[in-house]
Amino acid sequence: KVLGKLVKQNAEFGSKLQIKLVGKVDVFVKEQLALHHLNTYVKYINYLPHDEVIREQQRSKVLLLLINNTPNAKGILTGKFFEYMASGCPILAIGPVDGELAGIINNTQCGLISDFEDEKKLEEHLLNLSRNTELKVNTEKIKLYSRRALTGQLSAVLNAL
Repeated sequence: KVLGKLVKQNAEFGSKLQIKLVGKVDVFVKEQLALHHLNTYVKYINYLPHDEVIREQQRSKVLLLLINNTPNAKGILTGKFFEYMASGCPILAIGPVDGELAGIINNTQCGLISDFEDEKKLEEHLLNLSRNTELKVNTEKIKLYSRRALTGQLSAVLNAL
């Protein structure tokens, strides 16, 4: 909805917009893209092997991460999020701004997050990202969330037991 509004009101934004959807795309997503007149901006990419998906992530300007709006949303940290962080590409997330995901995003400065219904904040984030407002990603803090670092922390806890 917000993207549809932005391309309608802002020709410069629309001229830069390209949405790449990799893998299986839910019918509802396709319906919403059509409803908001975004089909001309969408490039569908069928299944790719994981290593090619990683390369596609690294070539992207922004990676979209959507958290399901469920009662436990504040505690959701998907594997995809950690993969996105490792890519070094800015993350645009939609989810609870007072949850675990928001805490890590804010701590590492790896992206921006908007609450589920906060269209104004989402629009602001999209415009900032389109204007090349650079995020100062804290790569040292991101390293703390790598598989190696997290496994080391888990190992230390288990050894202490």
